Amino acid sequence: MAMNHDVLAMVRDKQKSSKVLDAIGSNTNGNLEFLYADLSVEKEISSITAQLKELEIDTVDGIIHNAGILYKENFPELSDEEMHKMFQVNLFAPIKLTQKLLPLILRSGTPMMVFISSMAGIQGADKFGGLSIYGTTKAGLIGFAEQLSAELIPLGVRVLNIAPGAIKTSMLVKAFPGYSGGLNSEQVAARIVEIMFNESIKSASPIIVRAGSSEL
Repeated sequence: MAMNHDVLAMVRDKQKSSKVLDAIGSNTNGNLEFLYADLSVEKEISSITAQLKELEIDTVDGIIHNAGILYKENFPELSDEEMHKMFQVNLFAPIKLTQKLLPLILRSGTPMMVFISSMAGIQGADKFGGLSIYGTTKAGLIGFAEQLSAELIPLGVRVLNIAPGAIKTSMLVKAFPGYSGGLNSEQVAARIVEIMFNESIKSASPIIVRAGSSEL
């Protein structure tokens, strides 16, 4: 569905941008620009504002935080590097990007932030072995979104928190070989867009999106 929005897609490198274009088709009508940053590298996060300045962009209507990384290991076997990288990409990077982009978002007439967390971070949801730190980072992201919303609601900013279940991605296949359930990424993306443009949804409480269920 064409919606004629200008999109800034953040990828790690130019090779990744080529893969994005291959996936969506090269005809973007000039509505797509790429920003380059590896969110696991601290100094690269700081480069985003400079890239926006180069593109002469001083207003952003919203941001979707959907980057994530998962190392499935029993807790005693997790290395310091794996734990640090999951906290960096899944939690610290969204927090720091939000802080850097907030001034641009506040200039928008329809400011919005969307955090893609996970069922793994929801208290009381089913838990699986090997996801102790991944689930912890996602729980932290849920908490941050809810706390941030309390600050930003008076400023007119919608903060949405979407918690998908299993999504059929290479990350899931690597972590759970042979698993055949869940939604594909296109189904989840369509549901995210639906939620984003439903202006009656304003709460930062987690919205669960999973196969056979979508709970608001």
